[in-house]
Amino acid sequence: MKQTTFIFAFVVAALAALAGCSDATSPPSRVLDGQYGGDGVALDVAASVTHLSFDCAAGEIDAPIALDGDGRFDVAGTWTGEGNAVNADHTPHAVRYAGRATRDVVRLTIVGLGAAPTDTLVAVLDGPRFVAAC
Repeated sequence: MKQTTFIFAFVVAALAALAGCSDATSPPSRVLDGQYGGDGVALDVAASVTHLSFDCAAGEIDAPIALDGDGRFDVAGTWTGEGNAVNADHTPHAVRYAGRATRDVVRLTIVGLGAAPTDTLVAVLDGPRFVAAC
């Protein structure tokens, strides 16, 4: 009886310890809600939509940004050029946003605007936003 009680107590303690640790170290299942900022990029992430601002452009993702077990994502969205140039194209273009996220940093590239993806843009949760308006 004592041995059974000891084993039961040990198993309960081990499971409690594992449950407490896994939440702090495992990546989230989606990019967490909030405002992210960086050099040339700003993201406003909510449960069902993400608004993106870039230098002289904007984008939108109409779904949660789901992450795999390594924090990677690849989601469909739109990109729209902005600015006041004569004959500027303000038509939304279908693109893919791909990258990796942790609990407080999103690294992304825009795929589909041309022959090669954009440089990686980095945005930090509650970080300063340095986005040029055109």
